[in-house]
Amino acid sequence: MSTEIQVALAEQNRWKTNPGKEIYPSELRRERHIVRHLVSCLLANTPVRYHILLGPRQSGKTTAMKQTMFAVSQRVPAESVFYIEADHPVLKRVSLEDIVKIVEEMHKPSARQPLFLFIDEIGKSSEWNEWLKSWHGNKRHYRVLASSSNALDLHRGESGPGRWEEHLMLPMNFLEYTEFQPQQGSSDLVPKWCRTKYPTLSDRLRDIPPAPHIDSESERRLLSLLLLGGYPEIQARVLSHDPETVREAARSAQKLLESIANTVVLRDIAEASQIRNIAGLGETFEAVGAMIGKEGTTGTICEGVAGVGNQTVEEYMQCLERVNLMFRLRQFSEKTTGTGKTNKKFYFWDTALAAAIGKRGDLIARDSTELGHAKENVAAACLMELAERERKRLQYWRKNGRVEVDFIYDGVGKGEALAIEIGSSKESKMNLNRLLQAKPKFHGNAYLVTDKPAIVNAAHTGIGELPLTLFLMAVSAQSIQAALEHGTSKQPTNHRVLKRTNGLFPVSAHETTGEPSYNQPSFKDGDIVMLTHLESQEAAELGLAEKC
Repeated sequence: MSTEIQVALAEQNRWKTNPGKEIYPSELRRERHIVRHLVSCLLANTPVRYHILLGPRQSGKTTAMKQTMFAVSQRVPAESVFYIEADHPVLKRVSLEDIVKIVEEMHKPSARQPLFLFIDEIGKSSEWNEWLKSWHGNKRHYRVLASSSNALDLHRGESGPGRWEEHLMLPMNFLEYTEFQPQQGSSDLVPKWCRTKYPTLSDRLRDIPPAPHIDSESERRLLSLLLLGGYPEIQARVLSHDPETVREAARSAQKLLESIANTVVLRDIAEASQIRNIAGLGETFEAVGAMIGKEGTTGTICEGVAGVGNQTVEEYMQCLERVNLMFRLRQFSEKTTGTGKTNKKFYFWDTALAAAIGKRGDLIARDSTELGHAKENVAAACLMELAERERKRLQYWRKNGRVEVDFIYDGVGKGEALAIEIGSSKESKMNLNRLLQAKPKFHGNAYLVTDKPAIVNAAHTGIGELPLTLFLMAVSAQSIQAALEHGTSKQPTNHRVLKRTNGLFPVSAHETTGEPSYNQPSFKDGDIVMLTHLESQEAAELGLAEKC
């Protein structure tokens, strides 16, 4: 077996003979911004932690890992850098310890020259978490960057706070998507103010300079993002065939996205959580896809799933959230505890994926209502990514069941507070005015985001106006800045349960044993659970848990 392991490792590390050519395909040479942060984490190693890159399939994790590995290998001896594909037929049959013992025979690590391990799909390796815990506890001279497409795999075993950090890698936002595309001519489609640092998103939005018209190329790329999606691997595969039209490319992308969705539902989620009702899980996925931008409850989704109860559907949705396919927004409240509201709005991290699930890709290009939903979803995904990076809240505002503002972005009672409405109708502006009447603190920080070129400064009129393309550029730029300054970690933290819960815990919690909440019958007062940033917000709003 040791000979087979050596052969597999040698095959996976051929890049050392010609790193510039072998390490990743030429069409994916453009780096995502997360790569710079990961390189910094591995080289600095302060605090001493391992790093795990999480994200949906085809989001570019393997490419980002190899790009990080290449950058690190330019700064340390290449013989100390090793790539391990844990899903390899030979390697997945043995433990990480056995693999690394053989690696150590090739390069003995020391404090002066540690071993850099890049482990792809680490969740496929048996007892991986026990070995990471052991290595960290024994202070071995390893620096580790691992990846996983399935967060459910990671949370089945021993928890990782203090030992490793999880970094979220999502489909490309609008700015990254613009940078990823081949540049036409000599013009730079990324405005200079996107390269400038701003303290807050509010500051960045106020500083957007007036534009006489909406750039047609930016509009085309936005439509392309809505139809093709933000998965780099799919982009490379579709564009490599040189499609004649965006719609032709979209049809190819939709087929690939459907394949990803089926793989995630049928294999990743089902295997990791031992769900037997695959059809029910798939129907839940489709039902959520049909609810993009709409308000509802778990019961609303349950109506579209045959023979499955509310609690089971809630478990399915929590799984979909854990693997970074969808997210939900709560109704805005200035309170930090005890809101008790169950209605939420549903969104997907990737707009084209949502369209693929419902087979509505063609409709986006020719139906104004579908296009409107798609634009709202891409705005929600950009804002939610920023909320994750800056550890803030993204919610929506509703009054009397009829008046609604799409997004409220705030710092949980402190710092900036922004109100954002996607749409150009009179009703959209009226809803913002009603919000300002009810909540004067949003005066000067409310924006109507439209398809029109007009830019109106919110500080002058109370309600600003921005084109959607520039708004998405601004939010994306702020998110990238936050990732580079504060990291991309979504590390869970300990919380103490304040109120006994019967059955399913209302957030995707897991105990310190690492078990997901839906495998737990209940939590008692005083129990310690692990919650991510967004789960922590929800638990606090419901008065269910507090940070330890």
